[in-house]
Amino acid sequence: MFDLIQWRARKSPEAPALFFNGRWYSYREMDGRANRLANRLLSLGIQRGDRVGVIAQNHLVHFDLLLAAPKVGIVFAPFNPHLGRDALAAMVAQVKPALVFADSRSHAAAAALGVPWTRLSDYREWLAVGSLDLPPMPALDTNDPYMLLGTPGGMAVLPYRQVLLNARHAADAWGLSSRDGTVHCLPCFGPELNLLCLPLLYRGGRVVLMSAFDTDEYLGHLALHRVTVSALRPGMLHQLCEYGDFDEADLSSLHWFGSVGAPAPAPVRQMLARRGLPVRTLVGIAEVGPNLFHATLEDSGRRPELLGQPLPEVELTLRRADGTVAAEGETGTLSLSGPMLFSGYLDAKQAAVPKFDHGQFASEIVARKDLDGEWLWFGSGQDAFTSGATLIYPGEIEAALFKLDSVLDCAVSGVADRKLGMAILVSVVVQDGAPLHEEALRASLAAQLPAAFQPNHFQRVKMLPRDAWGAVKRDELSQQFARTREG
Repeated sequence: MFDLIQWRARKSPEAPALFFNGRWYSYREMDGRANRLANRLLSLGIQRGDRVGVIAQNHLVHFDLLLAAPKVGIVFAPFNPHLGRDALAAMVAQVKPALVFADSRSHAAAAALGVPWTRLSDYREWLAVGSLDLPPMPALDTNDPYMLLGTPGGMAVLPYRQVLLNARHAADAWGLSSRDGTVHCLPCFGPELNLLCLPLLYRGGRVVLMSAFDTDEYLGHLALHRVTVSALRPGMLHQLCEYGDFDEADLSSLHWFGSVGAPAPAPVRQMLARRGLPVRTLVGIAEVGPNLFHATLEDSGRRPELLGQPLPEVELTLRRADGTVAAEGETGTLSLSGPMLFSGYLDAKQAAVPKFDHGQFASEIVARKDLDGEWLWFGSGQDAFTSGATLIYPGEIEAALFKLDSVLDCAVSGVADRKLGMAILVSVVVQDGAPLHEEALRASLAAQLPAAFQPNHFQRVKMLPRDAWGAVKRDELSQQFARTREG
């Protein structure tokens, strides 16, 4: 089943599918829009295998292209509209799109790219020229490219087998149905587009599309459209919980929140728990899929670091820093394989070149498998540092600290040390009025962690510095400690 929207429109043609700019579009209407877009592109000479790009904030065109691509075999290539012109030009030069859609913020950038482009302000009239008839369906293969996404490793080529399998398995694992709906305000140029939207469209559910995240508008959509599941980055969740009207907002239809890319900070989990809302940690990567694990809501509530079990057809291997397979109970980085794996990265000759280690994709996800066979998240390998002769994964120490009732938030970072190279610094946010008893913290960690993981220094902070995505700025904490020690 390649043509997802045609299949779904036949099953529930008048059911609401997508809300954007003040109106709902039914599955029949979304299928018609996808047909119009596919036929319009064909009339321009765009053929199977050609790439069609978007440089814009979240827009209906992202979904039109996502759903039209399988009808004629084009490749959907959303670009980050926030990139600098040089970075954007380099990415477009590599992708070589046959056409690009650009919103008003990106007109100047699009005009300088040297590729055909059209204004999204003219998109309604442009699209209306296309025929509603079903275009001739190419004989697609599951390994054909469906999407191109920019990642730290390069332009990742996502085949149909990966994108559609991920949607189906996520919908099954989370028990999604046609009664479910979400608000999508994460960027459509990243893998988050496939996080909840495609699983819900596969099930016949509802998607409310926001052009960007706005706290007041987001809460309004949750209540108005009776949203049941939603996913935000940790920083967005924190912003939501700190919003003045959060305690009075109508969240009665929500079943759960997803914290995307990392567990929600402890204060956020506590505020959501006060509203009776469990939080799932949703971890994935574009190269294998935005959804890699599933766990029950009850288990997720008890263990914020819990990832659970891998989705079907996600094959995991845990590796040490030297690439060897980690032993039972060790912590390491995940390597992944199976049909959920992407095709590779685009090279300068426009081919998909696999970049795998041991036949697997080496990720930066730090994890460990517990005695119950459940996978636990311990951060990113990019945060790791060596203290003495030991590789330190901050997430391991942080997970042990979070078991203490007085610790609201914490982060582990390295600070320069003449003897160790890098010493282990723990920065903690504790409950109001609770003293920081370093001896108690050390005793608790000594009972949970090996000697090499015991912190060298502690500092108490009012809050952890985080970037716009919710990631802790560990360097700032290390610098703050160094200044205090020098003073």
